[in-house]
Amino acid sequence: EISACLVGSEMCIETDYTERVDGLLQDWKGETVFCNPPTGHKSFKLWVRKAYEESRKKNTTVVMLLPVSTDSDWFQRYIYGQQGVRVKFLPARIKMTNPYLFIDSENRKETIGSRRPSMIVEFTSKKRKFSII
Repeated sequence: EISACLVGSEMCIETDYTERVDGLLQDWKGETVFCNPPTGHKSFKLWVRKAYEESRKKNTTVVMLLPVSTDSDWFQRYIYGQQGVRVKFLPARIKMTNPYLFIDSENRKETIGSRRPSMIVEFTSKKRKFSII
């Protein structure tokens, strides 16, 4: 398992790619990769494209947490209607913890709500039709 787009120093699984080890430049073949790309950043579309391209490799699965944006170029090009892709639209907006902000002296982390709904997208090389689950 790989976390492909980790920001900060909290490592949580076997292999983590951070800003120093650019996940966009790594080979994900044969791995299960989890990725929550930086929305609003110029590299966002590159991460979605990378997930799609890497998932075409044998025994590779990429799971991404993405904002719902069904009219966007990246959704239309790399997700919608693509073989081996499954989408799960989440029923509520996600709250994220910002590890860089502290709201009191006990070092509790502040949570920030998403501006848009989210979806989980699974990219695989499996020969199955696009589906919404």
